[in-house]
Amino acid sequence: RGMLLALLNPSKDAQASIDKLGLKVTTATGQLIPLADIVEQLTKKQAKAADVANIFGRESASAVLSLMNIGAPALREMTKQLENSD
Repeated sequence: RGMLLALLNPSKDAQASIDKLGLKVTTATGQLIPLADIVEQLTKKQAKAADVANIFGRESASAVLSLMNIGAPALREMTKQLENSD
């Protein structure tokens, strides 16, 4: 939850890191894009731990780094499995 809140209302420093990396985190209508897409962008842009901590905060940074480590495809598969679970 903390990760998503940080993206919806980024601090000035977080927004600077988002802009520096060239991340797209919302749609044209302001809706957050899927987390897997954000993780994929962070990985492709080779975001450093300091950037991730600046964007998401210290508490959420380790979770985001873990998601980057497992990769967007695995996150998409896990999401699909959760959506299809009983």
